[in-house]
Amino acid sequence: MPNMRSTIVHTLALCLALVLGACGAAAHVGGTCSSASDCAQTGQDGGTVVPAVCLNTPGGYCSVPCSTPGSTAGCPSGSICAVYPSGSSTNCIHICMNQSDCRSGYNCNGITGTNIKGCQ
Repeated sequence: MPNMRSTIVHTLALCLALVLGACGAAAHVGGTCSSASDCAQTGQDGGTVVPAVCLNTPGGYCSVPCSTPGSTAGCPSGSICAVYPSGSSTNCIHICMNQSDCRSGYNCNGITGTNIKGCQ
């Protein structure tokens, strides 16, 4: 019987892992989204938590609004504030070193006033 019990426990663990994996994890800055609830991270503006947003770009773009372009302050780890997607809108974007760090349809471009690049 110990082998049967062990088999059942392993089978249940595998089923649980498959179910949890199917749920998917919330996306980080730069990830795909269709609404803000698809995005995992939040930012900080002083002591105030800033909720994530889903930007209206191809495939959606998880982000956090920010106020100082070129700064990582207020942005989740691995992201930087930039004028994005356009105009005067400033949002945290995923920091990249090269094109392969960005998802399809986005480019690893320099952030104005810095030597840092972001997926845009």
